[in-house]
Amino acid sequence: MTIPNRSCWQNCVVVEPDAEMNDINGMEDELAPLDDQTAQIRKLITGFELCYHEAIQEAECIVRAIGTGRCPDRAFSRPPQRKTELRNVRDTLSYWCEVPVRQALHLDIGSKSADELLRCLGRATPLKLWQVRRIVDKMTEALDPEHVYHRMVLNVGDYGEPGSQSIDDHYEDSRDFLEQTRQTMIQDTVDGQAAEISLAMAIDLFMPCHWNFAGSLEILLKAIGGDLRPTRPYTCCARNVKLNPLCR
Repeated sequence: MTIPNRSCWQNCVVVEPDAEMNDINGMEDELAPLDDQTAQIRKLITGFELCYHEAIQEAECIVRAIGTGRCPDRAFSRPPQRKTELRNVRDTLSYWCEVPVRQALHLDIGSKSADELLRCLGRATPLKLWQVRRIVDKMTEALDPEHVYHRMVLNVGDYGEPGSQSIDDHYEDSRDFLEQTRQTMIQDTVDGQAAEISLAMAIDLFMPCHWNFAGSLEILLKAIGGDLRPTRPYTCCARNVKLNPLCR
């Protein structure tokens, strides 16, 4: 398993530091050893993610820490509103998989109603049910860490290290569905340039803490329903980050 070059580096899992990291580490060395609070503040800085839905609160936390020289006490639990959205997605999609002909639950996901989102799926098929269950697995893992979501393409660990298990082995009994999902390509743009991403990869990268959670979910459900040309680009992790309104 790879490890960060220094304990201060977050979201930067590497075997060997690159030139930029060496330059920054050198500047740190010139300041003399960091005390514990300064090291913790640097962890805050290098752990900042613009794609996080509470990125503005994280930025304010960093500024306050720099100003006071101390890291504030922080709660690392998921915000209640996002927990509710995750439960609503899980419950709505689980309900559809069990009885797809019934009316949807009266739940909202972001600015969308469950009915509005489920209409994106069209008529149920065995492949659609299998693909929707992958999203259910992703949401269930976010609510219950004991439940593991098994990636379909992205064979890495939580911090970018190489995965320890074969992806195909887990999906041995549904290999056809897995391959069809991998080969289904969403046609959109990245930073304004024509691009594509497989539905399998898009689901792997669909994160519960993302700023455009509801919008990304809608694109996934439309892709499962057969609409592979979304009106807005698919956003996830480091993909199309500049579309985040915070960038302004």
